[in-house]
Amino acid sequence: SDSAGIEAAKRAAEILQQHNMEVLVARLPDGEDPDSLLRRLGAPALQECIDKAEPLTAFLLHNLQRRYDMQTVEGRMKVLKEAIPILAAIPSGIERDRYITQLAPLHPAYFTNPSKPEELIRREVERFLRYKEMESKKEQPVQDTHPVAEVEEPFPPGVLRAESALLRGILSEEWRTLVLEIAQADDLVSDAAKQFFELVRRAWEAGMELHRPSLLSALSDPRLREMVSTRLQLEEPLNEQVLRDSASFVQRWHKRTRQVQISAQLAQDFSPDSVNYQEYQRLIAELHSDAQRNRRE
Repeated sequence: SDSAGIEAAKRAAEILQQHNMEVLVARLPDGEDPDSLLRRLGAPALQECIDKAEPLTAFLLHNLQRRYDMQTVEGRMKVLKEAIPILAAIPSGIERDRYITQLAPLHPAYFTNPSKPEELIRREVERFLRYKEMESKKEQPVQDTHPVAEVEEPFPPGVLRAESALLRGILSEEWRTLVLEIAQADDLVSDAAKQFFELVRRAWEAGMELHRPSLLSALSDPRLREMVSTRLQLEEPLNEQVLRDSASFVQRWHKRTRQVQISAQLAQDFSPDSVNYQEYQRLIAELHSDAQRNRRE
């Protein structure tokens, strides 16, 4: 069951699969072939290996997981990447979906949205099949039919800098504990930053390696990836004061946004006894208190 033997078994099995034949693969002890195993340990040992034979796809996927460190995000992402051609070779869509479901927990996005990884893996398989079809017709691969449009930053520079500091902080071993004490995902302003912050937090709590490219790839929307990448590329230095100021900034942003919303509602229907007016007064008091505290600091 060395790498050469595995590749040979894979090529032979793929030929048989093309003729709709069910293929099972028996794993032999390292350094053994059927003849040597039969001579050395006899028919019962060979029969035991045959009895434990598994479908070709399961064999190949299990072999992938033996090759990489499954305790790291990088290792799991390598398995998912190399699994795409294996999944694409499965003729039955139902069987392919079954294996996709089994692989889904390896994807970093599984921690925030368990149903999303299946969609992402399936999309990669479909893309691989399209390229294989074009290759068989000796055509040049066409450009992606859904190119990533240039993302227009919808938030002002202050939000971008604050989110940048908090995202870079949670990725930093030095500052992660502080960031998690002073901020949470919902404090951030953009959906991109919220999703990435929560993804990093869950991956860290699960003991996974925080590999930035793998975490970014877990954001399925290219626009969100681009927005997060923009924030991570800022190189302003981090320190405790910068991080605390950034957390305060995004938290005040939410209060101001809510204040503006309530103000518009009160302009249409004002009542000093309404819940909206009471919340409006509370927000004014909190923002005033925040401003005084910032001046003292």
